[in-house]
Amino acid sequence: MPVHAPLISDCGRRDGEGQRLGAAQLYHEFDRTCALFFSLLPSLPSPGPLLRAALYFYCEFRKLGKAFHVYTLMRASADPAARPAADTYHALFTALLSRGGNDSMVHYMYMDTVSALFRQMLEEGVPPDTRALNVLVRGYAQSLHLNDALRVFHQMAPVYGCQPDGLTYSYLVRGLSAQGRTKNARELFDEMRGKGMMPTEPSCNAFVSALAVAGEAAEAERVMWDMARAGAVVDHITRRAVVEELGRAGKRDDAERVVREMEEMGMLRVAERRELLASIQDDEDGDDGMDAAVESTRGGDRRRRQS
Repeated sequence: MPVHAPLISDCGRRDGEGQRLGAAQLYHEFDRTCALFFSLLPSLPSPGPLLRAALYFYCEFRKLGKAFHVYTLMRASADPAARPAADTYHALFTALLSRGGNDSMVHYMYMDTVSALFRQMLEEGVPPDTRALNVLVRGYAQSLHLNDALRVFHQMAPVYGCQPDGLTYSYLVRGLSAQGRTKNARELFDEMRGKGMMPTEPSCNAFVSALAVAGEAAEAERVMWDMARAGAVVDHITRRAVVEELGRAGKRDDAERVVREMEEMGMLRVAERRELLASIQDDEDGDDGMDAAVESTRGGDRRRRQS
């Protein structure tokens, strides 16, 4: 078996490199085809479908400069069918906000461009749909501009005629939880659940962790079990946050009960169970040590006063 393992690893690496080379070759072929198409653009009677396809694929390849070049051609086209539509803006929004992963600073840098693009969308007379507005909410939330995200959320129905969906609420709950605004997050979480919508797993985990960090251990536990019963996966960080907060609150029995119930539900492996139980013990030892230090200090003060 050890002899074959490197071969398997090498094969996997070659497959990955082959896929990257294949994608690069596909992109270059596509780019050459687009260059030819753009040179023939004035003579084409209906360039709309080809322009939309070009913009979509440039967005997929994350070639934003070329995607915006196509967008400019669409805006300048005399063919009404070639003008930007809701799907055009959605593709551009998504490509912009896919930059930087979860880096809030990168999202912050791109949000000015997204906002300007949204204004152009309105100027073009293209009514935004829930998908486009969700991208705005997500971008503002991930760049930690929660007040702007909430503003868009509150404008969805009265201004744009769109109803928020589960993703809208999830982006807001996750962003508010990241800022420690558990009161606002709870209001939206309860509103969403009241409408029968299920939040995404990242937003659930962020909300439960925020509740635990805020010292609301009982509420964090309640939401965590609701989430688990609904089929959502409770991640390691969230499990640990709930158990440790119960331990810090002096509820060791409750913390141990939660660990047992997690194990019974198949949420824990043996190593994590031991780790969580050890964290409860550490919390208790830390509290005992603090009490002892305080008592020692008081005793020293008494001795100094007596002398």
